[in-house]
Amino acid sequence: MNAYIRTEINKRFFQAIDFVVSSKIIRGEATFCNEHNIDRRNFLKVRQNLSIQRVRIEWIYYLVTDFNISADWIFTGKGKLFK
Repeated sequence: MNAYIRTEINKRFFQAIDFVVSSKIIRGEATFCNEHNIDRRNFLKVRQNLSIQRVRIEWIYYLVTDFNISADWIFTGKGKLFK
């Protein structure tokens, strides 16, 4: 995958995470990680290295299924944050 595209998908993923946290839909990143058995250190490593690391497809799946985030928005940047 093109590094630019990967970085943009990563950015939108974390924008969505930040939104659900700031809207108090979930308590925080740690809650998201705990509920989905995600290694928090890995999660933070991806956040800190958006252009190098990759958001796992499972993480995107959890956002889409649990919080009604638009997969189309995450992958393309088009449309609205929510379905």
